[in-house]
Amino acid sequence: METLYPTTGLMDMFFPQLGYQGASTALLQSQKVQPLALVRRLMPQTWRVALQHYLPVQIQERLLAAQFRKGTNWQNATAFAIPALFTSFVRVNMRGREPLGVITPGAEYSTLLDRLEADLEQLVDPHTGNPAVRQITRTVAAFPPHPPVVLPDLFVEWQPGAHFMRRISHPHAELTQSAPSYFRGSYHSPRGFVAAAGPAIRVRGAIGEVPLLDLAPTCLALLGQPIPQTLTGKVNPAILPG
Repeated sequence: METLYPTTGLMDMFFPQLGYQGASTALLQSQKVQPLALVRRLMPQTWRVALQHYLPVQIQERLLAAQFRKGTNWQNATAFAIPALFTSFVRVNMRGREPLGVITPGAEYSTLLDRLEADLEQLVDPHTGNPAVRQITRTVAAFPPHPPVVLPDLFVEWQPGAHFMRRISHPHAELTQSAPSYFRGSYHSPRGFVAAAGPAIRVRGAIGEVPLLDLAPTCLALLGQPIPQTLTGKVNPAILPG
């Protein structure tokens, strides 16, 4: 476990604030005439969060899905976030993969990923003055050679900290969020540990960072089994020398 707070609201603001997507015209027009939408807009965020606790989970999920589906002008959206609490999942609105995709696979796709990563790397936590994002993983680089069909295009790991980031800054925008209905200050860490012992393993102390993808080929090598070419990891030389 590690200290980590939800970042859902920050990603909700990231895409419209930095020009990756715009609000749905149909949604904005419907909000002007629907009394429930007007009440929701006038009600303080803390009240809305408190009321959500009394709604059945199925209704909460249906409301979230409706907001996700109708809250964006998909014909003009280049990228969006899959709703998540801690690690953020970024998906490109790609032609042939998404229902209303606009980004062409290839050079346009790669250029957009470059821009997304650059914008995410410029996010700063004013409370500490440090970058708000710890690590960005591009799925097509981790699992080449093609863009993912089901997985997100980017995995965004935020910096763990002892405070909830209500505001982060970007050279061209300021992103803010309120505490969501599910709110806690810790979550599972993406980093664990590896311990190895046995007659085939060199006796030594710390072996440094062990990439997760190296575990399967290393274990197969220890068992004297062939390593399939589909495994992209390598045998860890610190665990199994030679």
